[in-house]
Amino acid sequence: MRWTRALIFLPAVFLALAMPQQVRAADILVNTTFAFDGGGWDGALTTGTDNGACAGGQPNMGTWSANRLSFSYVLTTVSQQVVISVPSTVSFFWSSVNRSDQPNATAQVTLADADESLDSGSFVSPITDTAGSLGTVTTTADDEIVTVTISGRDSQSWVGCYGTQFTVGALDVTPTAPPPTTVPETTTVPETTTTTTTVAETTTTTTSTTTAPPPPATTQAETTTTTEVPPTTTTTTEVPPTTTSQPPDTIVPTTEQLTTTTKPLPLPVNISVPPAPIETTPPTTTTTYPATIPAIVAEPDAIESLSVTAIMEQGVSPEQATELAMSAEVLDSISGDQAEEVFSAVPVDALTAEQGQAIVDAVQDAPAEVRKAFEKVINLFGGQFDEYVPLGSNIPISSRRTLVVIGATVMAASGSIPSSRRKT
Repeated sequence: MRWTRALIFLPAVFLALAMPQQVRAADILVNTTFAFDGGGWDGALTTGTDNGACAGGQPNMGTWSANRLSFSYVLTTVSQQVVISVPSTVSFFWSSVNRSDQPNATAQVTLADADESLDSGSFVSPITDTAGSLGTVTTTADDEIVTVTISGRDSQSWVGCYGTQFTVGALDVTPTAPPPTTVPETTTVPETTTTTTTVAETTTTTTSTTTAPPPPATTQAETTTTTEVPPTTTTTTEVPPTTTSQPPDTIVPTTEQLTTTTKPLPLPVNISVPPAPIETTPPTTTTTYPATIPAIVAEPDAIESLSVTAIMEQGVSPEQATELAMSAEVLDSISGDQAEEVFSAVPVDALTAEQGQAIVDAVQDAPAEVRKAFEKVINLFGGQFDEYVPLGSNIPISSRRTLVVIGATVMAASGSIPSSRRKT
């Protein structure tokens, strides 16, 4: 039955893995619980369980003591760089503890961006898990790098990992300005229209007969009418002359012929009319994702006909990744690497409280390698996974956060951890 169930869900898993990964390096501190296989931190050994786990006095992450960063007898540093995508305020919180047989072990924490640096100074942690924090640095450019550095050593130079142990490290990033808004470019193409108007003029010749003495004066009046023609209209106007004639009163005829006057036609008039602007809008690209996960699970026969190659060529939406992460059956049937790909695609900031709890319920009883992938990729202190109990711990995230806040308050009131700021 288990294999049948895995066969049904495996194609859906490949669909999720085919989706492009979210960039985890931006704004996220990797491996906040210091798991030996969680990555993120530079400068710590991740093998061995006896004194060799801190060979040469180097610090150990996750194998000397599960989910802890343990320091040895040599003063050394462990660090991680985080890319902050937009200008933001950045704070670092931690929880640390000293062993009862090394109560005077010391540690130090620094937080720095491109032009600021905060330093806790050397401090001694109590023998119970206690929270600590620094102030904030403010990044002023996109993709600015923030560096977290942790250092420490024991107080009696014992071989092994007997120095201060850090159990939690968390980064709080708050953008200081909204992202810029891009306005699409509009291109206007002008259009030219030419209108030609032609006006024709006509002259009429009139012949009259009179007798001597000289005939009365003949008055010829020419009247010209001007017409305004709208564009694309041709008008012809004939203008007849006006003639006054005296009727004959003798029998002696005299013939006078008026001359014909021809005037050249006016040249065509070109009138340019500006066109209405034409707006060009950039095309809109629509991405179509495959069917939702419930539809895929409801039709297993159709999925079996697809090859793995064809499935991985498909895309999957963040909503589908969320449904995969909420499925205990899917998490039971995939490897740690595949689980890391699934959790990377989950839109954590957009999850509802119910979705976050459903993911916790599915991950809590999942195989250890799947849980390690979950703790490596997901920011457990974001508020959506408060009921989750990490590997190697017996208290949920909400209790750890409370411990961090209470410890920070106590330390702020007592001034037990000195802090200094320098401007570079």
